[in-house]
Amino acid sequence: MKQRVVVTGMGVLAPNGKTLDEFWQANVNGVSGIDYISLFDIKDFDIKIGGEVKNFDPAQYILPSIYRKIDRFAQLGVCAAKMAIDDAALSIDETNNSRVGVIVGTGLGGILFHEEQIISVIQNGGPSKIMASSVPESHLIPSRVTSQLHLGSRASTTPSQPLVLQERMRLVKH
Repeated sequence: MKQRVVVTGMGVLAPNGKTLDEFWQANVNGVSGIDYISLFDIKDFDIKIGGEVKNFDPAQYILPSIYRKIDRFAQLGVCAAKMAIDDAALSIDETNNSRVGVIVGTGLGGILFHEEQIISVIQNGGPSKIMASSVPESHLIPSRVTSQLHLGSRASTTPSQPLVLQERMRLVKH
């Protein structure tokens, strides 16, 4: 008998919506999230537009002691995962957390945080000023999600969205 896989919850933080409903309505109505870049100084760049999640507050989902130590892209990943769990009305505790896994499709991430740490070394006089968590961490989003949300130990990263869906289905079925 063929086992089926269903999506029970979704979380979205996108340039055109910071909630699932906002994102859906923006897409249905053809609203783009592309705007002038505001997260860094663009005066010396030819390209002035991009897709940013504006007015994002990680404190809604992550403790300040944690979000200050991780790159913005990892904050977005953890927050979207928390939204998906909330959307699914999933109650996770020590009796079922080993049945929950995290798979993230991502490219290279964490560069901004890594760059900030290198600048800190240069400006503040030495490697003792760099945070141990400054390594680019695209592969660490699932680990951040599992640790922050107290999930099971299954966590992996794949390079593209189709592979993420395929891997999720394989894990759920087995």
